[in-house]
Amino acid sequence: MTVELYERLRLSGALPEAELTRLALDALRRERPLLAILGEERPTLFEGVERQLLAFAPRAPRAWAPSRALYERLAPGCCERLLAVPIAQEPRTGTVDVACADPDDATVEAELGHQLRASIRRWGAPLDELLDRLASLARARPTASGGPASAPLLGAAEDEVAQVAAALGGATSPEELTERLARGLARLARVALVLSVRSGRLEGRASSLADQREEVRALRLPIGAGLAAALAAGAHRGALVALADEPRLGRLLGLGPSDEAHARVIAVEGRPALVVLVAEPTLRASFDHALEGWAAAASAALEQLLISRKANQLR
Repeated sequence: MTVELYERLRLSGALPEAELTRLALDALRRERPLLAILGEERPTLFEGVERQLLAFAPRAPRAWAPSRALYERLAPGCCERLLAVPIAQEPRTGTVDVACADPDDATVEAELGHQLRASIRRWGAPLDELLDRLASLARARPTASGGPASAPLLGAAEDEVAQVAAALGGATSPEELTERLARGLARLARVALVLSVRSGRLEGRASSLADQREEVRALRLPIGAGLAAALAAGAHRGALVALADEPRLGRLLGLGPSDEAHARVIAVEGRPALVVLVAEPTLRASFDHALEGWAAAASAALEQLLISRKANQLR
């Protein structure tokens, strides 16, 4: 919800844009939603924002409980990023009830509905209730060494996804890794770009389209308001203009300002290292799960490359 909340606050003028950007970057650094940061640093403003978010929405029952089974079917970190918690699934219709900080946030319905393959009914809940339920769920979430496996991939061969993940793990340099990631993304999207996060800007690294790779490598984008909010959220799915009002980016992705773009942040040691930008995933049912696995593999590989580089420097 960080991107939507950022835009609402910016348009309302409740905070100077420089202060709002600082809070969004703080949310990015601490890997927390912007609303939670607002509650800590600007409690008076937060109270007003929360009242507005919940004013006209149906409220979750006072003693609502989260559904562990539904939570464990979702990608790790998804609920924490969206500030949304599944409550229950209606047996007859399959509709999933979800408690969320912003009941008007369409991203909650889009992302959770996509992953759960169900209709979503949103209910408003205060932030403190959501954080309490999320903390209890996170403590009990099964790890890779035990518990149920994540939902199977649909529409894409699991061995193909595993091959890309293995290739990422075998990369011997960051440059090789970004190229392999771009080639993997070419299997699931019309076009994908991989950019690295530098201080105050993004730098192009690789493209899934061979004929634009040199242009992408020369790309330099300032981290403006939209990108800062997306980096803080860890992901973005929505209009390209909400991400960056940058004609070059639209041209490379083949998107207009109002067309939908997908962004996914890949972090190393808790800090954003790469951003994947995608236009028109061709296999939507498997795209999110595949990207989640590849992002984890890329993060682990980059961390190992960083450790090796530091060790070589000490020799």
